[in-house]
Amino acid sequence: MPSEDFTQLQLRFTDQIQWRYAVIRPVVLFTDCTARQRSQETRTHPATVRKLTRWFRQRGMAGAPPRQHRGGGAGADAADSRDPPAGD
Repeated sequence: MPSEDFTQLQLRFTDQIQWRYAVIRPVVLFTDCTARQRSQETRTHPATVRKLTRWFRQRGMAGAPPRQHRGGGAGADAADSRDPPAGD
């Protein structure tokens, strides 16, 4: 089951960038995985998956937004003034 695999994988992450890439990897590499599907597999909000995918496609991993904790789970990112437009 993908969510169980992802849960185990998270235990090995040493920083937030690893988590972000693991969340979006199937979406950016394979055409048959949608942000909604990946959000269910990783138990991450669909908007977070879409946001991280946009950042990756526009700026690569080096351009990923810094995590700003708002009391949510591992994928809770606050709005950032550097966010790309939502229409992408």
